[in-house]
Amino acid sequence: TPTITRTPTITPIASSTPTASATPTITPTPTPLPLDESKDEEPDLAIPDGPNGVATSTMSFPHAVTIREARVFLNIDHDDVADLEVNLIHPDGTLLRIRSQGEDDGDDDIRRWFSITGAALNSIRGKPSQGTWTLQVIDTIEGRTGELLSWSLEIYP
Repeated sequence: TPTITRTPTITPIASSTPTASATPTITPTPTPLPLDESKDEEPDLAIPDGPNGVATSTMSFPHAVTIREARVFLNIDHDDVADLEVNLIHPDGTLLRIRSQGEDDGDDDIRRWFSITGAALNSIRGKPSQGTWTLQVIDTIEGRTGELLSWSLEIYP
């Protein structure tokens, strides 16, 4: 009788040799911290009674950076802050409206940050920050008075 010998067929399997690939490294871009200056009015700066009574305060901002964002802190005592309009003036003369007359109707004080946004921000974005900034507080209505106690300016480069 014939003998059948079976020879197994070996089919090579392609080996999967791991290939080293570079792992992306994410390097976060740090957000620049704001530079700030504050002015404490000593004695408090009286806001003349309206209409159109103007208190003006100036502050030297020594930091030489390009403006990306900005905000202002106001500390004002007034019998009715709805009477007040507040402007910030860049060292080159660009006027920025911080708040309009009629806002916060009935409140006695302003103690908060105001972010400069929209067209006002676009008018100073990219400009240098260094120089003398001016804050105007305008009492638009007769009969009530107040004082500017202090203000701060923050610039984000």
